[in-house]
Amino acid sequence: MKNSVKCILFVMFILFILSSCTTTLGDFKQEAIVSDGNVIVAGDGIIEKHVFLVYGFSYVSNQGISITIENLTNSPVVINWDKSSISYGNKTSGVFISGQKFITAGTSITPLTLPAKGKKSIDIYPADNVSFNENKMDWEIKEMGVGKDEVLTLTLNYEYDNESNFISLETSPKNGTFKWGF
Repeated sequence: MKNSVKCILFVMFILFILSSCTTTLGDFKQEAIVSDGNVIVAGDGIIEKHVFLVYGFSYVSNQGISITIENLTNSPVVINWDKSSISYGNKTSGVFISGQKFITAGTSITPLTLPAKGKKSIDIYPADNVSFNENKMDWEIKEMGVGKDEVLTLTLNYEYDNESNFISLETSPKNGTFKWGF
């Protein structure tokens, strides 16, 4: 009887560990920053979802990218999300911005206006990888599957001085699929 209770407790503990997860920011292989004189786009990190396998060891899936956009001009800059994209592997997708509401899904994303010398941090996901789970009433984000030797390209469209411009940030994750840590 005692052995079966120990076995059941052990299995429950393993299932708890396997079902637990957390989201963190992973590092890039090299500094991820690009500027064209009007704006700076700086990569703050790859958004990683960790599913803990055993104590201190987790499976990592990359879900998106966290960036900071800075307006270097003395006039407003408007980021047009509908003309922006994220590419990795052989896939290119539109972008999904953190904080989007379900009611606006599938419609045009409201552009972001950065005031003169303004700065904004934001999390961006491939729109093709995001779906709404009505049972949980929350967004579900699939993994991108970007390995440490693959390039992730974020292309942003912005308007400045009545001109449409594009700026691309290319980077790759520093880590692979498994990670040691807590």
